[in-house]
Amino acid sequence: MKIDLFRRFKRAGESYVKVPFFGAVSYLTLAVAPFCIAFAVVWAVYRRVSFAWIGQDILFCFLTRRNW
Repeated sequence: MKIDLFRRFKRAGESYVKVPFFGAVSYLTLAVAPFCIAFAVVWAVYRRVSFAWIGQDILFCFLTRRNW
């Protein structure tokens, strides 16, 4: 099942802004990246807790299925 976020936010995915050091980055990437970084940092802090496997599974799913 394909996620249609890109259909809904097609303009945001196709329009770019120039970011120092990174070059041209889409607005969609700029909007989503802070949430992804925050999730990864929270998981890294709590990775030794018994429920950390949930975060690890979520990170793995998004890493392997990013090309839907």
